[in-house]
Amino acid sequence: MKTNIIKWSTLILAMVIAFSSCKKDSDTAEIISTTPTEYLTAGSWKITAMTIDPGVDIGNGILLTDVFSLLDACEKDDLMVFNTNGTITADEGVLKCNPDSPQTSNDGSWSLSSDNKTLTIIPAADNSEDPTIQATVITLNNAELVMSFESEGFAGDKNESAAYKYSITMKK
Repeated sequence: MKTNIIKWSTLILAMVIAFSSCKKDSDTAEIISTTPTEYLTAGSWKITAMTIDPGVDIGNGILLTDVFSLLDACEKDDLMVFNTNGTITADEGVLKCNPDSPQTSNDGSWSLSSDNKTLTIIPAADNSEDPTIQATVITLNNAELVMSFESEGFAGDKNESAAYKYSITMKK
């Protein structure tokens, strides 16, 4: 009987020591940080919203603020890839507006300021009529990019120059 008590006591003591020395690996796990540039260059982005302020008078006193609503379905599914080498690749998406257009094309170049607050987009040489965009980055994470920029344009029928603020939301 005394031998059984010693065996059980030794077994219980061994189990207590074994289980108390176990430590979760998560206590020492490294925290991996993703930079804004890594968020930007990881995957394809699709425009999901685009607005303009002030609204543009499209006639009969109607002010248009939702620019995205004017896009054709074949434009709404287009993708933009910010490549790690600083170039931008445009992808026509599933619905191509012009079947003869290439599926992908060089759409210019990009750079992100050192404070990650300004995204500069320079159009490709064949789109030289498009202006360089200096956009303020509002949100940039693994799923969403929200930016805004100002541009001069003509105010409806008045043919007067006006400053407009565009806001663009892109998602992966």
